[in-house]
Amino acid sequence: SSPLVYNPDFSVVKSVASITGGTYDAGTKLWTADSAGDKVNYTIAVQNLGNITLTGFTYSDPNADGGTITYVSGDTDGDNALDVGETWTFSAVHTVTQGELNSKGTNDAGALDTDGDTDNKVTVDFAETSEKSASTVSLLSYAPGIDLVKYVSVTGKDGSYVDANTAALGPQNVNIGAPVFFQVTVENKGIIDLTNVKITDLNTSNGGNVSVTLFENKTLLAGAILAGDTDSDGILDVGEKWTITYSQPFDSGQHVNTATVTTAENVTDSDAAYYYSIVNTGPGVRTPGFWGSPNGLEFWDGVANNESKGGMTGFAKGELTYLVDSNNDGVLDSKGLLLGDLDKDGITDLGENTFYVSLSDAKALINASSKLENSDGAVKIGRDAVATWLNYLAGNSLGTDSDAKSPLTYLNDGIDFLQAWAGKAGPVGGGGEVFDAWDSNHKAVKTNSSAWTGAGEGGNYSGDAIHNALDYYNNFGQTSYGGFKYADDGDDGGFLKALAASQSTLHII
Repeated sequence: SSPLVYNPDFSVVKSVASITGGTYDAGTKLWTADSAGDKVNYTIAVQNLGNITLTGFTYSDPNADGGTITYVSGDTDGDNALDVGETWTFSAVHTVTQGELNSKGTNDAGALDTDGDTDNKVTVDFAETSEKSASTVSLLSYAPGIDLVKYVSVTGKDGSYVDANTAALGPQNVNIGAPVFFQVTVENKGIIDLTNVKITDLNTSNGGNVSVTLFENKTLLAGAILAGDTDSDGILDVGEKWTITYSQPFDSGQHVNTATVTTAENVTDSDAAYYYSIVNTGPGVRTPGFWGSPNGLEFWDGVANNESKGGMTGFAKGELTYLVDSNNDGVLDSKGLLLGDLDKDGITDLGENTFYVSLSDAKALINASSKLENSDGAVKIGRDAVATWLNYLAGNSLGTDSDAKSPLTYLNDGIDFLQAWAGKAGPVGGGGEVFDAWDSNHKAVKTNSSAWTGAGEGGNYSGDAIHNALDYYNNFGQTSYGGFKYADDGDDGGFLKALAASQSTLHII
């Protein structure tokens, strides 16, 4: 007898041939899948290493797409048996899912894991021997990305939105006193879905620091509108671009609002939008110092068309003076200032409370020294009132007399004060005249006297309170810090000038 050696044996090798839609690194010679739908193409080689023919071939590959394991070559005699020395070659395909990209991988059984690759194992068995397996991995790119852009429209929710990234290009709110509307677009620029999306908006203008949460925990800010979440799952899926439209209450002045987005995948982005909200169509208030300067005096010297800054942004259009009745006899005889002549007809009409100041006296008041002001409260209020009246003639709002804090209310009380303590008609302290005129020979009102600190002649404010309110208005358009904005500040004209120039070429709002 001669003994026979019975040695059934085989090998199985699985490898990544290519990734359709993926990327190849020539240095590492590795393929990487970088988007859902990429096709990982595998090669499976089964070789008979023993000394007998192997039959009853079976296989399993949980991560291969159904029906994609395909015989390629190797069964030279076509008997469907793995003969000694034969090597059979198969191909298989796995389609990368969004889920495995999001989680960073899958295991051999097809379950999601986080090891950064997709594991693929094939198991082969023959009747004559035990099964054998071979595994390979295909790398997955983990590249979250996000892009946020903030837009502003001051003409309304359905207006033209602009990406105002710098103050010089920020749109001007021509919809006076109305809310300002914003849009924030958030786009998934990566290859994985983004979760726990949080979008905030921070307004850091005018010394403020107000943060609003637009979207968090899949909850949208009340009153806001969200578009683009096509499956309404609150997850920023690959390819999705959300748009959130919302508004903020009117707040005058220059602003910058910065929106920021964060996600659980540690990607973030921010963008700012600049805008300038105007209070009224006037050029903005100016201080007594400006009205007394050469450029300021040109607007109220009684000479038309000599204003070097006339019509420029932040300045009056032209000459502010007009003929007025200087002594209440019904005759228009002077280009002086008739404070309180709200309809600007030059006459003290029924119901109007007026005070006449000649141009020479008005210029003396505007240019009064600090020493003179501090020694005579009438000069102090006269200076404030003249500047306030010039600001009104320039087109700035004084509010209404029904508003106890309006510049108009304080101006009326200032006129009463001047009528009582610096007017030509009536006794000192009498007050309440419908018309009066400035008396340069009046008795000085000491700023520590009851005439200055006591209740005003109009029954409202003291001289000290009138001065503080009108002086603040002439500087900032408000009658107190943090108070309502009745007019814009003409000192912002440089910004508005650049703004107007930019709008004429870039943004038509």
